Amino acid sequence: MSREHLLIIEDDPALMRGLTDNFEGRGYHVRTACDGQAGLDAALNDPPDLILLDIMLPKVNGFEVCRRVRDRKLDMPIIMLTAKGQEEDIVRGLNLGADDYMTKPFNIRELVARVTALLRRRQTQQTDTYWFGDCELDMVSHRFIKAGNEIALTPKEFRMLAYFVRRPDRALTRNDIMDEVWGRSIVVTGRSVDRCITTLRNKIEPNPQRPTYIQTIRDIGYRFECPQPSAEQTHQLSEQRDASNNASEAEPTGSQPQTQGITEMELQRARDIQMSLVPATPSVQGLDITIDFEPCRWIGGDYADVIRAADRRIVLLIADVSGKGLPAALIASKLHALAHTSLGAGRGLVHMMQEINEHLCTYLDDKSFVTMAAVAIDLVHHTVECLNAGHLSPLVIQTDGKVRQLQHAANFPLGVDHQAMSSQQTVIQPGDLLAMFTDGLTELRDSDGKMLGQDRLSQHLHDLHAADPQMPVTQVGQELGKILDKTQGRQDSMDDRTFLLAKPV
Repeated sequence: MSREHLLIIEDDPALMRGLTDNFEGRGYHVRTACDGQAGLDAALNDPPDLILLDIMLPKVNGFEVCRRVRDRKLDMPIIMLTAKGQEEDIVRGLNLGADDYMTKPFNIRELVARVTALLRRRQTQQTDTYWFGDCELDMVSHRFIKAGNEIALTPKEFRMLAYFVRRPDRALTRNDIMDEVWGRSIVVTGRSVDRCITTLRNKIEPNPQRPTYIQTIRDIGYRFECPQPSAEQTHQLSEQRDASNNASEAEPTGSQPQTQGITEMELQRARDIQMSLVPATPSVQGLDITIDFEPCRWIGGDYADVIRAADRRIVLLIADVSGKGLPAALIASKLHALAHTSLGAGRGLVHMMQEINEHLCTYLDDKSFVTMAAVAIDLVHHTVECLNAGHLSPLVIQTDGKVRQLQHAANFPLGVDHQAMSSQQTVIQPGDLLAMFTDGLTELRDSDGKMLGQDRLSQHLHDLHAADPQMPVTQVGQELGKILDKTQGRQDSMDDRTFLLAKPV
């Protein structure tokens, strides 16, 4: 799968969405900007591999964006997109440094082909191998060699190291790393970055306790310091690599490690697909939102989402599929498709949930079921509709310190039996904190075997909200994650851990 990073600068929301969906569906990382100034800032602060650039943009037009990018000696390909077809515009764009030009409306397959060709051409001009210390990172063979020995890196560790070595001596925030290594559509936290850094240091550093390469920048993130090897070291490393290659060729082609490698890659791909279904940084005007999703295995059966319904309400969803692993993950992905289809067609919560239930009753076996809670928020009138199908009750921590449960035990879990469902109508005020979570939190056990439970979880949420009612929910989520980590200690996760926090602002 391609891992190139595209920047789309386009002020037409429909075209932006279409381009984003097409390129993300082909495996590209996509960032977007809806005006020229925002696009220019994005291009200069974190240069992408290719820019799709509209000409008629607010604030700064595309010609100026192109000119200033080239003035900074950035050489990524630029394809200009515009409704104009006049020869003088084409010539001006190319003279300013654009690599290609397409006139709207255009054929998306032709655009994808041009993007692919430009990126392929650029890749042939870039370094395939990076050397640092006694280490070598080979992008073509996807191998990491240290002191002549091949060290196995997970796909995520390899992507992270490749991201670092391509950006030496640059301060990289945790958000930068999350976007590149996990992808912008995957929900992870800074703690996930720190854990991956720790495992990577253990494999590449001479002394992981006093890192040479991956340096921590307090309150910001990390920086990769890449001392270049001497010519003699480079020659020695090359000889070591050749010896390692010869040894690898002597191994049987059907050996167990190769089989395990293929399985791990397939599991990583499945995890990437599942994680992409959860919005990484939900953005809704008037509603501060964060989601934390951590499967206990490669893939899991929890599902959380934020959907703008046809009636303009914001629908928050959380679900827990019985069981774990691939079967549960497949059902969770089905929930995503059914919910988006139903709400996008203009159906309300009750109709949506009944449609999902009918589908699951038809196709699930007798041992499987799904608990699910949906909360629809009208940000204009501050009204809330909650429909809970056998899930843990969502909580509202009010600004006055009171904690109240939303609908509880009113409907059976989904997939159990055909049923008529009911929802609850209530209100939520600006500053109130809404919390939705799965039993991976409430059933989390400490070292003594005691479960956290909903009462203690509610108290932790109350205390966090009371300590600073103005605290952004992302920070509340980070603090809650620390509490959960401390409770779990060194024990392995026994269940998926998912929560969604939202606060009207």
